[in-house]
Amino acid sequence: MRSSRKLILAVLICLGCLSCGSDKEKGHPSEPVTLTSEDDSDVMSFKRGGPGNMVNTIYGKLLVKRPELKRLEDDMIANDQMQTDSLKQFDIYRTKSNQYYASALENIKDIKDSVLRKEFEKFVTQNKTNYEHKISTQTTLLGNIEKAEQTLKDNRAVLKLIITLPIIEQYQQTQLPANKKLEILLQEKQKLISRTKKLASTGD
Repeated sequence: MRSSRKLILAVLICLGCLSCGSDKEKGHPSEPVTLTSEDDSDVMSFKRGGPGNMVNTIYGKLLVKRPELKRLEDDMIANDQMQTDSLKQFDIYRTKSNQYYASALENIKDIKDSVLRKEFEKFVTQNKTNYEHKISTQTTLLGNIEKAEQTLKDNRAVLKLIITLPIIEQYQQTQLPANKKLEILLQEKQKLISRTKKLASTGD
């Protein structure tokens, strides 16, 4: 439990440093990002988050203002496409092979001779085992890619929270409405309550 907390703290510190990094890139200061009451919550939606998500709304504003963040997001999109392209041929290869073994086992059921049927079940099963051994390196790589993809998603989610929390905190600090209208509303309701009670008591 302690090690997990330390890991989370380390990630927050690292990403916090990123979010609080220099506002200058190549000598050009970036404009501050602010949020107002007029900001629509579905200004921008992303493939990893739908409309109406305020984290994504603020993140979208940051993408416009921070070139290094925009480049990171673009590189993630490019990496997704690279993954699709890289896995396509192997996915086809693996799918066809698995479909073959599934069909072979179904066809073997049509063999009426029980001894012959068992022999071919054993033969096909062994052939499938050989095939799985042949692609063991690729299978390991795919497992590692899947783990790396999940780690990337986790880090991206944390990054978005780390760099958007200060913006919403600033909004909460600067856009808090005054109490006057609420106080007037309460006073008017209390007057209506008094009038209602008065009419109820007189029956008029």
